[in-house]
Amino acid sequence: MRLRALSRLPLLFGLALPLLCSANPQNQAAADHAALSASWHAPHLPARVHLQPGQYGLEAVHNLSMWRSTLLSRVEQFMTDVGHSDHPGGHSRFDPFMPVVACPPGRPLHMVGNATPQDHDGGKWLCGLPQPRPGSEARPCIILSLGSNNNYVFEEAVMKESPCRVVTLDCTVDGRNLSDRHTFHKLCIGSQDTADKNPGLFVTYPQLTAKLGLESSPLLKIDVEGYEFPVLSAWTETTAGLPEQIAMEIHSSNAASDSSANPPRWHRPEFGVRDLALVFWHMANLGYAIISREDNVWDNGVAEYSFLRVEAPARFRLGPNAADPFRL
Repeated sequence: MRLRALSRLPLLFGLALPLLCSANPQNQAAADHAALSASWHAPHLPARVHLQPGQYGLEAVHNLSMWRSTLLSRVEQFMTDVGHSDHPGGHSRFDPFMPVVACPPGRPLHMVGNATPQDHDGGKWLCGLPQPRPGSEARPCIILSLGSNNNYVFEEAVMKESPCRVVTLDCTVDGRNLSDRHTFHKLCIGSQDTADKNPGLFVTYPQLTAKLGLESSPLLKIDVEGYEFPVLSAWTETTAGLPEQIAMEIHSSNAASDSSANPPRWHRPEFGVRDLALVFWHMANLGYAIISREDNVWDNGVAEYSFLRVEAPARFRLGPNAADPFRL
């Protein structure tokens, strides 16, 4: 497999804070207070904050902003370079979507769960796994794994490296619990419409986190053979419980059946460069920066991506439960 990841970040960043003003100086204080109050309580709070610490956090947000704002021009140039083909050969369709940031200091990129030629789905590239903060009362630390096909290499590796519990979901197999720190649910994640039409088989992501009592998860692994797109499309930047890291196998094409209630790629056999650009822009808009890309040598339409959430709406960070007892 070929791994693409950044080794460092450029040292540049600029902040510009909006100023609130009033045409009537006598009403300045009242206007400022009203505007701030309205922003804080609004459901679509526009202000964003960086989620990672220190200078790294500032640089990571800058890199993601630049990547997001130049995506259209980069995809346009790529399409020109490949002769305006939306489906170029090999893994080249993933070339416009390269890593944006390196892992934070002290959290080197490494594979969790060694992949082998016989078991190429086992390993995932991550910026470390959470460890408990000494002297704190830890909230539940649960790592989520969507899709297993009864392959638990990833789950076993996570439990060796982290004290967190692991929850596996897969509605296509009859799975099993590995230990008292692992739970299998015969469920799949889908949109609200899919969950409503398939009760007991599908749940939404917020329904899952509510069921588990999670405010957020340090890590979500997604390997669902093309069904990742309906899962991602249901997320907004204010979706509850979005994870810090995501390790995901992205299928621009595969042989999965499109006959289910929640079809991969919405009954389309293949995603081209422009489709993928929408997917990666959506992830960037949610605050996720690419930290690694690894091409699947068994399938030219599949690549492994890992993401780190580096920014989020201000209320995500500044709410009463911002302090996380698990840190890396």
